[in-house]
Amino acid sequence: MVRGADGVPSGIFSRFGDLAPAGRSHPVAAAVLHVTVSFQGELQDHLEQAPPDGVVTLELELPAGLRDVVQSLRVPHPECGVVTVNGDVRPWDSKAADGDEITVSARYPLAAPPRGRRFLLDDHLGKLSRHLRLLGLDTEHYVGVDDAELARRSVADGRILLTRDRGLLMRASLREGRFIRSIEPTQQAIEILRSFALATEVAPFTRCLECNEVLVTATLDEVADRVPASAADRYDRFRSCPGCRRVYWEGTHVDRLRERIRLILEGSGN
Repeated sequence: MVRGADGVPSGIFSRFGDLAPAGRSHPVAAAVLHVTVSFQGELQDHLEQAPPDGVVTLELELPAGLRDVVQSLRVPHPECGVVTVNGDVRPWDSKAADGDEITVSARYPLAAPPRGRRFLLDDHLGKLSRHLRLLGLDTEHYVGVDDAELARRSVADGRILLTRDRGLLMRASLREGRFIRSIEPTQQAIEILRSFALATEVAPFTRCLECNEVLVTATLDEVADRVPASAADRYDRFRSCPGCRRVYWEGTHVDRLRERIRLILEGSGN
């Protein structure tokens, strides 16, 4: 089976074969399998020219696994919940057969927060990473790391991969991930709280916005060499990052951050 650059099989969904056996000068039509795939919930967001009922009819030129069938329609498998074929639950490596009726449920939104609540973001979601850290959510953000390494770290570290790259989410090794629909960072944060049922799990101002470490309470004496004199004169409560040693205090900017947090929580329904 030939695979494209994104790991998705290519050439399995054309109507007719384009290769002729040795000794023949005319093309031979390949066996055609007819299947229907019904996508539920927000999985329909991925479909190009999505039908109103989310049902797509396919003609398959070669036998294909369920993962390949689903992802040929641009739907990443980490966003899928239960997959049934003719009413029976099937694993991803099952093969599609002629006449199969495939139904794919959406994994998100979750009814309860995921275990661990740990996220990994690709290098295009830097602003979202700061928003999630502001809310106290464990968020790693990698810059300059290729797709294979991002997928590996997601699995190895037990982190949910967030990205706007469908091809990255379609890597077979990936277990948990979500394609971010929104473009604006505040709306992206709202989307995450809704999708992962995290609105009641936030703990603002507890993580470093730069490196994700949990902040610790510090006295002025402990951080005096790392804060400007103006802050040392006005404030007596500080939080310090044990990782990058950045120091935080309640300056005038905190009011803007609190307003942003309010908008995110309000938008998420909390």
